[in-house]
Amino acid sequence: MIPEFEKKVDRLNDFASSLGFSMQELAILTDPVRMGPMASKLTLAINKLYDMANKDEVLKNKVIKPQPTKVETAGTGEHTSKPAYKEVLRKARETGDWTDYLEMKGAL
Repeated sequence: MIPEFEKKVDRLNDFASSLGFSMQELAILTDPVRMGPMASKLTLAINKLYDMANKDEVLKNKVIKPQPTKVETAGTGEHTSKPAYKEVLRKARETGDWTDYLEMKGAL
């Protein structure tokens, strides 16, 4: 959907006419009762065209999400190489002694 639709009606009318449609014709094409499943695809296509035609406004209103902070895992904080980790895991599976593996994971 187009945010703040009421404020953009004039621009939307111009946009619809640039596509060769009136607003009423676009309303019919995007009505799911009349068009069925094709209405959602047409709505997405029209919204994409609108965004492309109004890039500056879309970028201005875009919400930028903050980057997530890195969370340290439990344990010593030391990172081991994958080959060493795989070797300890293999030995634990073969012998049944999981002590080294659990220490490496920081559980002991």
